[in-house]
Amino acid sequence: MLMGYSDFEDAVLCKAGQLAGVDAIVTRNEKDFKKARLDIYSPSAFLVYKGKY
Repeated sequence: MLMGYSDFEDAVLCKAGQLAGVDAIVTRNEKDFKKARLDIYSPSAFLVYKGKY
C-alpha cells in the first residue's frame, strides 16, 4: 500500500502525481522521496531549475 514509503501522505502525493502526469514534486523534505519515479526538487532548487533564482 505504501509503495516503499514510510509516510502515508508521501505515498499518496507520489501516486497522485504519477496519475496526474506531473513532471516533478517540490518539497522541503526530499529525503522522504528517494524511491519516487518523479523528479524531486527543493523549493530553491526548483527556482534555479526554472531560471527564477
